[in-house]
Amino acid sequence: MVDEVIYNLANLRSPITGIGRYAIEIVRGGVKQDRPITAFINGQLRTRDQLLNSLTSLETRNSDTHSKIRQWMSHIPFARQAYQVQQAQQFALSARPLINPKVHSHNLTYAATTGLRASVTTVFDLSHHLFAETHPQHRIDFLKRFFKRLEQSNEPIITISQSVKNELCTHYSIGEERVHVTPLAADTSFTPQSEADTAAVLKRYGLLHKSYCLSVGTLEPRKNLSTVLTTFSQLPEEQRRLCPLVLVGPQGWKNKSIEQQITILEQKGFVKRLGFVANHELPALYSSASVFLYPSLYEGFGLPLLEAMQCGCTCITSNNGALAEVAGRGAIMIDPLNTEQLLNALQLALNSSQQRSSYSRLALQQASRFNWHSTVQQTWQIYDSL
Repeated sequence: MVDEVIYNLANLRSPITGIGRYAIEIVRGGVKQDRPITAFINGQLRTRDQLLNSLTSLETRNSDTHSKIRQWMSHIPFARQAYQVQQAQQFALSARPLINPKVHSHNLTYAATTGLRASVTTVFDLSHHLFAETHPQHRIDFLKRFFKRLEQSNEPIITISQSVKNELCTHYSIGEERVHVTPLAADTSFTPQSEADTAAVLKRYGLLHKSYCLSVGTLEPRKNLSTVLTTFSQLPEEQRRLCPLVLVGPQGWKNKSIEQQITILEQKGFVKRLGFVANHELPALYSSASVFLYPSLYEGFGLPLLEAMQCGCTCITSNNGALAEVAGRGAIMIDPLNTEQLLNALQLALNSSQQRSSYSRLALQQASRFNWHSTVQQTWQIYDSL
């Protein structure tokens, strides 16, 4: 049995998306299950009793401030690398005195490692390898070094889907016995909400119940938003006006052409951009959407898809990889690059209340298979096996 697990959350920053959400839920779940844990946050090691407040602070940080800091750093040569090394060294200096054969560290967030090897590492996806063109070069360079070190180590690895495990063992010299699968989950706040329940959020954003399509994700190429916009533009003009496409998510990278598409449709009233939306408002947006569009080119899991399904929303997603694994029979699946398939699926969902009702039931059934309590339990079973 493990005596304690130490986590490095130094590189978590607002807005909290997939990797950050996983890290917070693993740590928060450990606190709630009274597990022996410590986490490095804001330059200090925090004990279990201090962690719930620290996690809440992480989730509510000013995202605009952190975005400006990242933009500023991107213009200074080697600033990112220097920051990563400094954070890694600070964590190692704080955590090393506590590490022993019964005290382990888990790299939850692709944190840089300097002088302190993780006991367990989570791998979220292989997009840097399989879809390198969708990432900025500095991220590819960092992940190449990160995965090279991981390949040469013997530490256990956690992946968030069976699909990622298969890819990891195919593209790297990593044996299957090293890799454990612990699927993600959606927060229990993601449940179907009535029109009355969603009224305040919809009023805030100028939306009408069941009168918009929804897409949630960072504005970057891998999310395949360009195909979504192109396909949506093929719907009849009146339908686009009465049921616009609502985009939720922070700014990403390599998105200049996507921005141009969005701007044109936004000016015509067919697209409404909300930017980053607080986590507590998302259940209302999912529940009130006519259809949720998530035909990503590649995902390690696809948490927004599960969140939408858990709210009973009719979903359209990709028919391959982790997204097919998560969707099961609970979503309409299409080839993400086939605009004809996407258009047919979108028209089917928008024009048939019977189909929407059927897929809503199937989505709820499939989503019930996932929960954070189980994910945390499985993770601790891995720790205890070390």
